Amino acid sequence: MSSAFSNTAKMQQSFRDFISFMPYASADVVNDAVSRLIKSVKKPADLLQLCETAEDALYGENASFWSDDIYLPFAKAVVNNKKIAKASRERYAAQIKCIEGSNIGMPCPNIELTLADGSKASLNNLLSSDTPTILFFNSPWCDDCSIVRLTLETDISVGKLLRNKAIKLISISPEDADDSWKSGVRGFSSDWTAGASLEANDVFDLRSTPCFYIIDTDGKIAAKNINLPQVVAFAKKLAEKQ
Repeated sequence: MSSAFSNTAKMQQSFRDFISFMPYASADVVNDAVSRLIKSVKKPADLLQLCETAEDALYGENASFWSDDIYLPFAKAVVNNKKIAKASRERYAAQIKCIEGSNIGMPCPNIELTLADGSKASLNNLLSSDTPTILFFNSPWCDDCSIVRLTLETDISVGKLLRNKAIKLISISPEDADDSWKSGVRGFSSDWTAGASLEANDVFDLRSTPCFYIIDTDGKIAAKNINLPQVVAFAKKLAEKQ
């Protein structure tokens, strides 16, 4: 294993080959394979490199696929290794807290939002107990966000649900609610609630921009880090039930 880390590029490709079989294996087999791999790495520097490789392959924007269950053991191994630099351990500890605090089935994290009119509101108070809520994490200055936002505003199923009060949509910008931001969200759909919060990145597991969460009527996370086609598919199924 020590020689395996001498070539970063080959190690990264080998790791992606390793995890490519995991979607076809049982959870027990996957957990055992991950555990044995982590235990085989003896040097703290190699363990940190392995975790960085796992982060890129299982957690980052360029991941082969996203899997918290497979990735977290690597991050936790770094956090628990006192021979690794404190800054690295603290970074992964914060990441673990964010992932586990906003997992599917968990209560929606509560943050304070500044709304477009300058007023303050608690996110939990904005959620609906009668209908699902879509959280749309985006920025007024992001080109990809603008494309997704336009598609979302013109989608027939989403529009019908919003007009019938059968769904709620809250746009959240993980940034400061300054005058520039207020100007940027002025053209957002009047059927949406637009808010900004610098806390969002700290408590929500946001892996790409834009991204969506779906919160159920119990205030729990039903889906996370999903894309526009998945949101539209969800809206179509919900609209068919109306």
